[in-house]
Amino acid sequence: MEILIKPKSFLSTVTVIDLDTQLPTMTAQQAWDFADRMYGKKIYFIDKNDTTATTVKLIQVKYLMDTRPKNDPFENANF
Repeated sequence: MEILIKPKSFLSTVTVIDLDTQLPTMTAQQAWDFADRMYGKKIYFIDKNDTTATTVKLIQVKYLMDTRPKNDPFENANF
């Protein structure tokens, strides 16, 4: 795991996805599909509690396992 302190301008050179705004707009399936696309990629969370006017703290995270329900009885239900 890696923790980086970068200038805020660094964020303009990478793809930033704000999960605080994206996840609430997704269905459960869309969220799992998104997670599947992140598997094996280098991912950093922005520590919003430890930023300054000029720097941002990035914490590397890894998607290690899938915790979605395996036998969801309602998965293919038609109500």
